[in-house]
Amino acid sequence: MKRHVAALVLIVVQVIALIAEMPWLPRPARAHLLQALVIALFAFLAARESQEKASWRESLRGVLPWLCALIAWCVFLVVYPPSHSAGDAARILQPFAIGELLRMLLCAGVYYAASRYLREDDVWPVLFGVLGVGTLVSFYGFTLFGSGSHPGDEMTSVFGNHEQFGSYLMLLLPIPLAVAISYRDKSAFQIASQVIAVIIGSALIVARTRSAWLGGLTGALVLLALNLRFAPPKIGRANKYLVVGPLLILSVAFGGLIFSDQLAPILSQRAGTFAHLVGDVSLTDRLRRWKAACAMTAERPLTGWGLGAFPVIQQRFTGEGDAPDVVVRRGTGHSNLAHNFWAQWASETGAPGLLLYFAAMAAGIIRLTMLASRRRGQTQVLLIGVVATIAATMVDMVGAPSYTFPGVSLLPWLWLGLGETIAQRCEQDDVAPEGSSVPTHVAAAVLGIAAAAVVLLAGRAG
Repeated sequence: MKRHVAALVLIVVQVIALIAEMPWLPRPARAHLLQALVIALFAFLAARESQEKASWRESLRGVLPWLCALIAWCVFLVVYPPSHSAGDAARILQPFAIGELLRMLLCAGVYYAASRYLREDDVWPVLFGVLGVGTLVSFYGFTLFGSGSHPGDEMTSVFGNHEQFGSYLMLLLPIPLAVAISYRDKSAFQIASQVIAVIIGSALIVARTRSAWLGGLTGALVLLALNLRFAPPKIGRANKYLVVGPLLILSVAFGGLIFSDQLAPILSQRAGTFAHLVGDVSLTDRLRRWKAACAMTAERPLTGWGLGAFPVIQQRFTGEGDAPDVVVRRGTGHSNLAHNFWAQWASETGAPGLLLYFAAMAAGIIRLTMLASRRRGQTQVLLIGVVATIAATMVDMVGAPSYTFPGVSLLPWLWLGLGETIAQRCEQDDVAPEGSSVPTHVAAAVLGIAAAAVVLLAGRAG
């Protein structure tokens, strides 16, 4: 147990972060729980020596430089908040800014712990520990849904909201799916992953969250593309059941769910909204929020309006949602969010904040994809799974409000940290070390600049 203490800590942190999202917990209690969690995590990081599995030079090849710059920018915005009009006094926005800073510190701490403190034999315990929690959350959602305790036709589980639940499930699905469809062996990991993929995938379908569906579809397509590119299956008599069997199992399970008598009408109605997006009220409302967030960014392109400011001041730009004094007294719900993390983050932190956040994730995708192209076996499967998860996350962020909440937002950084642990071990095993990391960072910077430019141009276009 002592050998796996870092793995256990990361699993516990994820569970507590989920508890901090539960609606039955009073708002002050959720804030205090997040504060205590961040303090405890950084105390653990300070007290425990990191594993000497990689030099700092190796760690700087991927996500870490961008993440450090992002945290530094967030701290700067809290210490030196952007100037606001009299109606948006700094003292009103400060608690929201500190809350967002704590959330980002939690994400950074989880990434650092996963990338520097885990041993190689910690990877599978962390993976299945987090997936085990997700499986229990899914079962709880099915229990409430089956008992009729859920409002409407949406499954929300412990979150009280189907959008957060959908994003959470989407973040859990690609990695077990990658292991589940792997034809290289028939290990216990593969069988367990098949069961987990069916449970979590089924819950994702029933959650009826369109942005998470699109994210999950993106993850599945990335999985398919990378597997065909790096490890195309060669079907023969000796392995035909290993190749076809997992796919058949997953297809039958998901097909039986989708076409069941009880769920088919509900799912078809939700899926049918994709064919009538022009007149969809929900999409129209979201586009209005996205436009407002982009306009806010264009008005203050360098520093934004301050961390956590969008829910408080968005009514000025959207004409909807709660007034600032109501948000200050009661906190915010999804009605005050942009339902587009990238646009909302840009409105709060400016173009530099969006560039750094987007580039951090892009750098992780590029680095891990390059390593996956040179690996085989379970290492390659896990790297492909992490890449697919982050790609799916970046798509889901376009239409989901979920990533402003700690339990959901820390998961991409946990998977990136896990991928970095695998990457560092790969580099230790390489006879010929990887070349310069400059191309990775240049490509990530270009993508980050492009993302910031899109938001700014959308804001100026009105």
